[in-house]
Amino acid sequence: MRDPVILCYHAVSKSWRAPLAVSPVRLERQLRALLRLGYEAATFSEALLTPPSRRVFAVTFDDAYSSVGTLAAPVLHKLGIPGTLFVATRHVEDRAGRPAWPEMAQWDTMIHTRELDLMSWAEVEAIAAAGWEIGSHTRTHAWLTEIDDAALDEELVGSREDLEARLDRPCTSIAYPYGAVDDRVARAAWRAGYRAGGALPSMLERLSRNPSTPLKWGRIGIYAHDDNVRFGVKVAVAVLRATSSGAAHEDDLLDVPRAVAREPGAPRVAVIVPCFNDGTLAKEAVASVREHEPVELVVVDDASTDPETAEALDQLRADGVRVLRHEVNQGLSAARRTGLAATTAQYVFPLDSDDLLVAGALAHLADRLDLDESLCATWGDIVEFGTRHRRLSMPVVFDPYRVAYRNDYPVCSMFRRDALERVGAWQDVGGQVGYEDWNLWMSFAERGERAMHAGAGVVAVHRRLHGLRMLGDAAKRHRALYAELRRSHPRLFAEISQHRRRSTLPRLARLAYPLVFGSRPPLGLRDGPAEAFAAVRRRLPG
Repeated sequence: MRDPVILCYHAVSKSWRAPLAVSPVRLERQLRALLRLGYEAATFSEALLTPPSRRVFAVTFDDAYSSVGTLAAPVLHKLGIPGTLFVATRHVEDRAGRPAWPEMAQWDTMIHTRELDLMSWAEVEAIAAAGWEIGSHTRTHAWLTEIDDAALDEELVGSREDLEARLDRPCTSIAYPYGAVDDRVARAAWRAGYRAGGALPSMLERLSRNPSTPLKWGRIGIYAHDDNVRFGVKVAVAVLRATSSGAAHEDDLLDVPRAVAREPGAPRVAVIVPCFNDGTLAKEAVASVREHEPVELVVVDDASTDPETAEALDQLRADGVRVLRHEVNQGLSAARRTGLAATTAQYVFPLDSDDLLVAGALAHLADRLDLDESLCATWGDIVEFGTRHRRLSMPVVFDPYRVAYRNDYPVCSMFRRDALERVGAWQDVGGQVGYEDWNLWMSFAERGERAMHAGAGVVAVHRRLHGLRMLGDAAKRHRALYAELRRSHPRLFAEISQHRRRSTLPRLARLAYPLVFGSRPPLGLRDGPAEAFAAVRRRLPG
């Protein structure tokens, strides 16, 4: 596969003659040229980390000029191209209307001064809702290679947290202001949670054989003087350099951790697959565990009575899969606890027997837990298949207020073993079957545990929709189960006012969650958070 072509623009204008501005006509002409050459468009992170095709390009915009929303976005929408916007969060927050970095001061008293306007948060949120990736451009547009370590961490971590809190989505990409990045900055970016970083090398640097890496990726800066010929030369140089040198894996150039210290060859992750009379599906679930590192895998047969299931599980045993059996049916919580007791890996992933793992997802999730030891769990997005096919975007952060009224967090998440053990792992709700996972998340909320999404673009599970799943059956007994959840977690609800103040939910949703969800029969049981918000609005009066 060829290296992706990553274009870097700034402002777009029909008349402004600043070096950073290109016209909408030229922008469209340049992007059409790549499409005609057979390139497929993707966001910045997708192009670097999960490229959809052999030839891929991404269109990025630094600084978040308002003209990107008014002039560039319509061009990209017409061509079917997803954009990526890099935002300096303090300048969006302050929004005096102009960028504060000194290089732009010369334009602030001239007839094109309005061209300096930056986006508001509302405009950033709108372009994000249109499918754009939103990445960090630090907090203050600082020259990162020139500041000390404490200031560097403040710029990197602070801007990521600003974006995640405002947009309720992971932020794992960054464009370094002025394109300035060295090994120290790239290592700090990795520690701060970024997995893709855009630089701006000069043409001479592009002609060198130093390979780009995902956290120091050489983008192609496109400016006002880049006519068709210059644009073609810049792209050709990037393609030729990539072909001759090839991209290096991040670990080859950066001393970054891919796993915490552990016994050589020992698995980081244990996968637990409970099974009751669905052996054929359990075989598919086991087959979906595909990683480039060892995985501890156990199937727990909860006293199945179906002959086909017995045959399927015998086949798994013959293939070397560890299969444990309950002689008496004990339910889902007990089956998972049996699997937990039978394994030793530091991270645990419960996989329902009718679901499928995405290849490589376990490594992504484990890397996220390796990176931040304060997290008790992490998760990715979900793709549903079967009777309906769609992708569900999961929440970015674990919100105790949210989980007190609705469980928006995936069943199939990755947990730290010691965090599970601290709360007794999965438990039935007052001796009733159902909502075991919601019970677990409430236990974490009561303890003040932290958990987060694994990052932009990470899909962990394909969830099969077929017939009546266990969760659908539990929904019929929702009122009784929810009442027991409230009784079992008194501290969570005693502190609900504090959780409400700290919640990352939008204000309307914060007000409506107790009215719309909670003890009321659930709406959109299989829906994601976006659909939940729609349900909130439908149930509100007026």
